[in-house]
Amino acid sequence: MAPRMSGTRQVATDEHFRFDVPGCYRTQAFQALLARHPEALQLYARHVEAQAHMPAYLQRVRQLVPRLVRWLGEEVAADGRPGLCVQASVLLSRLLEELGIWNYMVAGGCVLSFVPADVRPRVFYLFDLQPVEVPHAWVVAPPYDVIDLTLRQQRYPGPEGRRIPTQVLSCRARR
Repeated sequence: MAPRMSGTRQVATDEHFRFDVPGCYRTQAFQALLARHPEALQLYARHVEAQAHMPAYLQRVRQLVPRLVRWLGEEVAADGRPGLCVQASVLLSRLLEELGIWNYMVAGGCVLSFVPADVRPRVFYLFDLQPVEVPHAWVVAPPYDVIDLTLRQQRYPGPEGRRIPTQVLSCRARR
């Protein structure tokens, strides 16, 4: 674990910045750090991943996160608009930070494989000509590897959308 955190420690030591509270990346001090170290957001994510949490903290996370995901996921689903993954993930991340829960947002592509394999996999990735900057977004809040409020609300051309859960909450996602 030490090699993963060496960059965080080095930046923190060099800049006198501490990754000490969830959401510290929203401070003016972090924004100044980010201007000097463009990799600072990735270092924040590494910091979140590398922390050794006390059992009481993990129990609290396991109690609060599913309730929050269920509630917010229902609200997003009731809205019904596709393509809200970034907005929903930002909102979830901020709510988790207010609750003192370490997390970070991920932007990237994803592949949906269906079992049984009677529907071809769906792939969400960025084309160079797409007007959007992010094909999909979700939140990581250890021990949860994936918290996705909007996967079902993407634009699916067929009936497979009904087979996707309304919210995804996983502690064992493949990296």
